Amino acid sequence: MNKDSGKEIGLQAAKEVRDEVIKILTDKGPAFDKVLLRLRQGLNAKEIKAHYDKDEGWQYSKPLIAHNIRLRTTQVALNLYDAMPSEKHDVTVRGNPMQAMAQAKLIEKRKKTKE
Repeated sequence: MNKDSGKEIGLQAAKEVRDEVIKILTDKGPAFDKVLLRLRQGLNAKEIKAHYDKDEGWQYSKPLIAHNIRLRTTQVALNLYDAMPSEKHDVTVRGNPMQAMAQAKLIEKRKKTKE
């Protein structure tokens, strides 16, 4: 098997898995339009902060952007669209152990540049 056909097989398998997950979610899970609605709501989330003052009672802020909710919703949406970079790397090296060490160093360098 050449490199291109292996990649094509992998892409086809990923598409089939994604299609099967969507089918299962459609059949047994929440409706897809409801999931999208909740994602939209999460991306527009706001919150109101409150604190109690003994002289004036409860004080409420104006609606503020809920950054933590929006960030988490963005991460979920990117995962659903399969747009997040892989966090796990499997490396198989045949032959020279020095080559394996060089590849491991390259992977570590890439991780540091992402941070």
